[in-house]
Amino acid sequence: MPEKVIGKVRLGLPARIYTNAFPDKPFSAKIRYIASQAEFTPKEVQTPDERVKLVYAVRLYLDSNPEHRLTPGLPADAVIRWKEEILWAKPPR
Repeated sequence: MPEKVIGKVRLGLPARIYTNAFPDKPFSAKIRYIASQAEFTPKEVQTPDERVKLVYAVRLYLDSNPEHRLTPGLPADAVIRWKEEILWAKPPR
């Protein structure tokens, strides 16, 4: 996520989770945790260009998963929406 939009991410925002296992089925979720401190990626920063790669841990909680289709460890991508007028779109692959 570009640094200029990081400040728009907040608790309670809706998200959709996309997986390769269920490519045509997005799963609704909400942001329920945002780390208070950012981490640099990679951990050892060597150049000023690398300092812009900040990562905040964010946890999304599924609105529903009654069939237990999504399980821990399943690779997934998420889209967070901070403006209701923006249409949902699959993450780029």
